[in-house]
Amino acid sequence: MHGSWVPAGSAAVEDRARPAEIAATVAHLASPEAGYVTGAVVNVDGGFTS
Repeated sequence: MHGSWVPAGSAAVEDRARPAEIAATVAHLASPEAGYVTGAVVNVDGGFTS
């Protein structure tokens, strides 16, 4: 944080995720490339909860 604070929800994408976007995240997490992702919550919400 270099003096830039963004209120929660203000950086959100304006539309809902398409099923293919959710599926791409699930496919990545199930792939060998995500082998070191452990115990993480991955919010696929367009930045709504950021």
